[in-house]
Amino acid sequence: MVEVFKTNVAKQADAENLLKLLSQELPGCRCNFDLEDCDKIFRLEACCDLSNRVIAFFARHHFQCEVL
Repeated sequence: MVEVFKTNVAKQADAENLLKLLSQELPGCRCNFDLEDCDKIFRLEACCDLSNRVIAFFARHHFQCEVL
């Protein structure tokens, strides 16, 4: 299952930090950012729906995130 989110992550350093933290919190999932997109896209490939966990994770780290 691939989930796509709109975020407010603008800096590459922030994206890299979030990816590192997410790999620890959601092992086995594949994820990436497309900061070139106007919606600062975050994509997550997982075996099940993790949208609520992802949104809560971003909020804990002071970023906005919503399902597209």
